Amino acid sequence: MKRLIDFRNVHSREAIYVCGLGPSIGVFKPDHEITIGVNDICRHFTPQYLICVNSHTCFTPERWEHIKRAGSAYIFTDRNLQTVNPNIVKFNLGRYAGVEWTDYDSLPYTDNSPYLALALAVYMGASRIGLIGVDFVNHPNFDQQRMNDVQLQYQRFYDTYKDHVEMFNLSLISALKAFPKITVEEFRKR
Repeated sequence: MKRLIDFRNVHSREAIYVCGLGPSIGVFKPDHEITIGVNDICRHFTPQYLICVNSHTCFTPERWEHIKRAGSAYIFTDRNLQTVNPNIVKFNLGRYAGVEWTDYDSLPYTDNSPYLALALAVYMGASRIGLIGVDFVNHPNFDQQRMNDVQLQYQRFYDTYKDHVEMFNLSLISALKAFPKITVEEFRKR
């Protein structure tokens, strides 16, 4: 079984797509790019890496089936997931809303999975990160106060790493304001 430390800088100086479940993910068609997806992203495509830190009880049975049968190369989790994928990478949750690592077996986190995926992309050594599907539009669990917190968390992450990692929001409809917005096509050309 691999550990999180085994993935430290594994994609040094490469581009990584961080993929959430917002509406803009529906237009993204990966073409051999390195992708980190969250939860049941496999409804849209199979990412190279999948993050799931929610209990199976948080998902409908249909959503859980996509996670349980995910064909990703590796699934990263802090739980004992019962999946058909044998390549589970267990890690610890680090500091809440953190931007730094307390050790090499933990990731900073918040209450939304794309933040973990973003932290994993930095941990893997990405030089460029494109967020797609990290939209926060019409999200039933995010009222204005919670969205303000999300904006601050992502802004702090961006401010911490912007001198080392180029980060862009590839969704023109995203409510997330921390990252400069460009299209997927523009990101691919960089």
